[in-house]
Amino acid sequence: MPRHLSFDEDIALKRLVTTPRDQKPDFSWRDSIDLGNLIHSDITVTRSSGEEAGFNLCDVADEIGQALTDLLLSREEKNIFNEENRGFVANVAHSVATRLVEQARESGGLRLSEHDLSLLIEKALIENDAHDVAKSLVFKRSIRSASGSFQTPEPAPISVRLIRRNGSVVPWIESKIEGACRRAFLSMK
Repeated sequence: MPRHLSFDEDIALKRLVTTPRDQKPDFSWRDSIDLGNLIHSDITVTRSSGEEAGFNLCDVADEIGQALTDLLLSREEKNIFNEENRGFVANVAHSVATRLVEQARESGGLRLSEHDLSLLIEKALIENDAHDVAKSLVFKRSIRSASGSFQTPEPAPISVRLIRRNGSVVPWIESKIEGACRRAFLSMK
């Protein structure tokens, strides 16, 4: 399943992650997991709204499934909600749940933020060699944090100019800088 993203795929994934959820197919990834004994009442997740809720493995499966859906849609794949992908989502979700239950048992309870849970999911994806799915999750998380309730004040606008290697002075164009950085990172795989 792991595959290196090309520059065009990377841009398509970033664009797709910013697309509102109601404009994309909605799959019930939570139905692909077996809850078993992996729900622990001593695990509390603090949401961005400030409310606290118990740990729900179904929410983890949905988070992983949505990241996988975004990635596969960016690759223009049609058969997304298949047995292999449901199994992948279930395995990663159970991996996250097992790690959280172990930590809760060791410490007598566990309280984590929604952001911390997202980082744990990302770590589990990387451990399962699903770097491209983890990247989809990171894009989603960065967009969610940018639109969150805690906003840093906008910096005062300044005029930035670049001096090119040939000595010419040109205006700073953020999209060109982002593209150059993206190509450099992707070339390193």
